[in-house]
Parts: sequence; C-alpha cells; structure tokens
Amino acid sequence: MKIRIICYSEVGKTLVNSKSKFQGFLCTNFGGDLESNSAGDMIKFPLGSLIVSDFESKIARVDKFYTIDVNLDDKDDIKQSCDFREELIYFCKQNMEFESVILVSDDISKKIGQLIFPLIQDIESLGRKFLAEFFYTQKGTNWLEQERSLSDNAKSQIKERHKEEISSKKELRGFVLADSTLMFIDFRHISDIIMSSEHHFSVKELIGRIRGASDISSLQDQIKTTHEQFFQQFFEKKFEEKWTYIGKIRNAVAHMRYLHIKDYEKTLEIKEELLSIFNAATRELSSLEPQEELINRIINFDSTEKKVESTSEQENDTAIKKPTDIIYDLIISFDEYAESRGWEFLGLTQFLEYAENETKFERFRVKELISLLILSGRIEIEKKENYFNDMGTSAIKILN
Repeated sequence: MKIRIICYSEVGKTLVNSKSKFQGFLCTNFGGDLESNSAGDMIKFPLGSLIVSDFESKIARVDKFYTIDVNLDDKDDIKQSCDFREELIYFCKQNMEFESVILVSDDISKKIGQLIFPLIQDIESLGRKFLAEFFYTQKGTNWLEQERSLSDNAKSQIKERHKEEISSKKELRGFVLADSTLMFIDFRHISDIIMSSEHHFSVKELIGRIRGASDISSLQDQIKTTHEQFFQQFFEKKFEEKWTYIGKIRNAVAHMRYLHIKDYEKTLEIKEELLSIFNAATRELSSLEPQEELINRIINFDSTEKKVESTSEQENDTAIKKPTDIIYDLIISFDEYAESRGWEFLGLTQFLEYAENETKFERFRVKELISLLILSGRIEIEKKENYFNDMGTSAIKILN
C-alpha cells in the first residue's frame, strides 16, 4: 500500500530546512535506516520504506515543498498501517511544525473502503428488501403516491430517475417490465420512510382529504405516515442514528475520503445490529394481512375527489362509480371491440394504453385497479402464445 504526503511551511517557520535534516528526524522517530542507491535515498523501517523528495517552491512565502512517498507491506496488519499513517501525519504537523500537511494519495483508505463497501451493500439491501416486501404486500404498486414522508419534489425526482433509466435500458426486457421504482429512492429516503412523522401534503390534496373523510378518525388514518401506521412500534430512535452513521461512511467510501480500520469495525458491528432490527420487524410485519381496506379507502377518496371537482352532469355520473368499476367497464367495452376485430384475446399491454387514454389514471394506477379486480375474482391474467415473443403475451380474461 502506498501513501503520498506533501508538507510545506512559510520561510523560517519549521524545524526542517533541508531534505537531509528531515530524513534524519524521520529515521530517529520511526526507527528507520537510511539507504542510498541509484534511485535515491530510501528510509527502511519495520513496516516498509519511504522516500523524501524536496522541490523549490513557486509560492513566494513558501521555502520548499517536501513529499513523502511511503510504501507499506500489504501483508502487515492494516491496523498497524493505519497507526503508522496517523503517527506520520502527526509527527510532520506537530513535531516538525509544517504549516500544512496534505494527504495526496492514500491506499490505506482505499483498502478499508474495499472492505466496507460490501457491508454497505448488505445494509442497503436489507433496507430496500424490507421496504419492498412491506409496500408491495401492504400498499400495492402505487405505494409512492401514498407515501407521506416524501415530498412531492422527492417523488418527482424518483420518478424521473426511474424513467431515465428505463429509457436508457430499453433492450433489457426484464428490467423494463419489472416494477423497479424502489431502486431509485435515495439511501436517506429509507430511513425517512421508516422513521419520519413529517407529512407532505399540497394544500389542494389536504383539502380533498378533509372533504373526503367521513369523520376525524378517518381523516387521521388517511394522513398518517408509514412510520405512524406501522413502524413506530419496533423501530426506535437508535435505528435512525445507526442509519445516519452508515450514510456518512457510505459517502466517505464513495468519495475516497480518509478512513481508519475503526470505521470498518464499527460498520461491521452496526450491520449485525441492523440485521437484528430488520429481522424482528419482518417477523412482526409477516403477521399483517394485506391492507385492502386501506387501498379501498384510497379508492373511495379518489371517487369523492373526482365528484367534488366535476362540474358537468356527465362527469358527475362517472365520478359516482368506483375506479375499479370504471376500469372493469372499460375492459368489457374493449373486449367487445377486440372481438369485433377478430382478435383472439384481449392483450394486457393494449388495454393499459387504451385505459390511459380513456381515463385520467396513470398506468401504475390502472395496474393497481386491475390487481384489485383480480383479487375480487372479476378478471384474471393468463398467458397466450406469441410467435414474436418466446415469453408469451399477457391477456385479460373476464370471469363474470
């Protein structure tokens, strides 16, 4: 492992006034021996070797620059390497009284970062896996729209990143078709969703919620964050503190900042603690039934909101229907159209495009409503053979 340090000071403000004198101080302090060869002077010491170089300064107030190039034995205990780096920097700054000591390159931090990175991946994977299993079983595919701990700006950024990624990877059929929205929330959002009691509502949405609520208790249920609804009983404040610490270490690794072996040891310790927390929370959540009543409440709110905002008689007639009924009626009419055209089946993809054009629902909302129709036994999705696609084509089958 190699590290490179630059030292400099104003003229006359350091104990070092020549390279040979600096070498002597280093040999004495670190138990090294000075060896000369064709490559120059090298100081050998128990953990490795170092070379001191000096350069004339082009800065008026600086006499000389000194560089220290250290080569440490990779086989030695990395803790010893960390301790040597600490002592070398301290010695140059405090004992030699250099004005500035700059760590230019640092293989020690790089190696520690390589040890920490897999731990961070494991930790982040724990959080995303936990939220994915929770959201997609408890709140459905439109979980992002329901989540109150994230601001509208944050949600827009998540959607935009998701959209850009899909656009750049169109050739990856599996990725494009999978619902991967959760991959695009930031690391800090995981903790925000689990721990936040902040509510992000637009004025219009809040007014709509108040109008749509049958009573105060219903309104309180509608505006609760995920933390208040589910997580506060088994995620304590210490979880947030640990997640914040990992976030800082994650940034340090990503940006090649100064790391010590103690950072690795603490990250490993926190990983085990977070694993225990997530496992306990998963056991608790596994006993919950899918929140169909919560989904239905959101659906009923959507209907109420449309009814309040509608002005024409025709719009009010539509607003009275539940969204699931609107989609079901569209399926019936589109099926009749498909039959009149001689189509063998009603393709899911074609219907999603049709429903988007015929309603104000976004595609993820249409998918959610189709899922509810499947749960209620009114339709099912079946696979049909497709000459152009080995995986087949998803088709909608009406059951009653």
